[in-house]
Order: sequence, then C-alpha cells, then structure tokens
Amino acid sequence: MLKQAFKIIALFIGVAILAYGLHTNFFLENGPFKAFLTNTYLFHFTFSLVLVLSIQFLSKQDSLKNSLGIVYLAMLFVKMGLFVLLFKEPLFAEEETPKSELLSLLIPFFLSLLLEVYFIAKILTKIDTSNNIR
Repeated sequence: MLKQAFKIIALFIGVAILAYGLHTNFFLENGPFKAFLTNTYLFHFTFSLVLVLSIQFLSKQDSLKNSLGIVYLAMLFVKMGLFVLLFKEPLFAEEETPKSELLSLLIPFFLSLLLEVYFIAKILTKIDTSNNIR
C-alpha cells in the first residue's frame, strides 16, 4: 500500500508541476490572476491527492468497501464547496473577470478530477475483482 501511495503522490506532483508550468508560462500573462491561479492549482491537486489517498486507505476497511463510491461523491461535493468558500472573493468580485481567466480556472479542476477518477476507478475495480474471486 505504501508503494502505491508513493506512486500516486509522485504522479500527482508531476502532473501538477507540468500543467502549472505550461499553463502559466505559455497561456497566461503575469499579474494578480497568476497568484490566484497558483492557489487554485495547489488547492485542487492537494485536495485531490488527499481524497485519493483517503479512498485508498478506506478501501482496506472491509466495512466500508461497499460505500466507497458514496464517500467519494460526498468528498467531491466538499471539495467544490470548500473551493467556492475559500475563493469566493476572486470568483464573485464585482468587477468583471475576463472569460479567458474564468476558463483558466477549469484547467486545474479538470486535470485533478481526471487523476482522481483514474485512481478511484482503479481502486474500485480492484475491490470489485477481489469480491468476485471469493
């Protein structure tokens, strides 16, 4: 389990650094939005990493194996709610935010979501196949 956790951590960090570097160096100008985008990347990838590692840990608990999908969905809603709560000022500012900047916020969300879904699907598939063997 520890070896798998290190693989997950390494992949999350690698994808986050690569995506952030490409996004900020090629598609974004320097300015106040860049700091906000940095915090957005940190939030999404950190929360997603914690979420995946939590599901992996919970998958070892026999009493929770059948509820992991619901636990994941609940944690996903918590993630979205926390994001809006923590970043409400820049998101809902009175001055109009350019559409390109708003769309830029979706990139870290969808990248972290893609990694989440990939690893959660692997975990749930492993549980399903181990239940069928018994």
